[in-house]
Amino acid sequence: MDKIHVCAERVDFIFPEVIFPSERVFKVAGEELLRKLVLKHHENLIKSQIFYLFPTDKAEMEKLVRRSADFVVEMCGGPSYYTASRGEPRMRSRHFSVTIDEKAREVWLACYKYALKEVNFPFSVLEEFWQWIESFSIRIINRRTTLEPPRRIPFAEIKNFFIS
Repeated sequence: MDKIHVCAERVDFIFPEVIFPSERVFKVAGEELLRKLVLKHHENLIKSQIFYLFPTDKAEMEKLVRRSADFVVEMCGGPSYYTASRGEPRMRSRHFSVTIDEKAREVWLACYKYALKEVNFPFSVLEEFWQWIESFSIRIINRRTTLEPPRRIPFAEIKNFFIS
């Protein structure tokens, strides 16, 4: 009798819970600062190791920044710009055309950390924003390169970066 080879079922990691920011983030930071944050984040990204994931055409990049800002504004409690124009976010599937692995996620998140400092994001809502963006960033990983779960970066680990 032939021996049957079976690979046992396994889950490589569990996605963390994502707690979206409260409306307080929008009320404190405001739409203008949130849009400035997203712009600065993308400026950092195109200077980073993952620059190749982003359009080189200026008009395409501006469109991408506008859509991303619409998403962030809405997720932080502002008007529903993103869902009104694009429908349900489904960010992981929207990003399948590009490879986002654990390393790309860490670079993306580091660019956010620097952008938050560069725009002087209000400290009173910084932790709430970070908790959302850090856990959300794990959800956009669409290609796994390791069996280790993605490295978590709690606010307590980066808090002093913003105090100077």
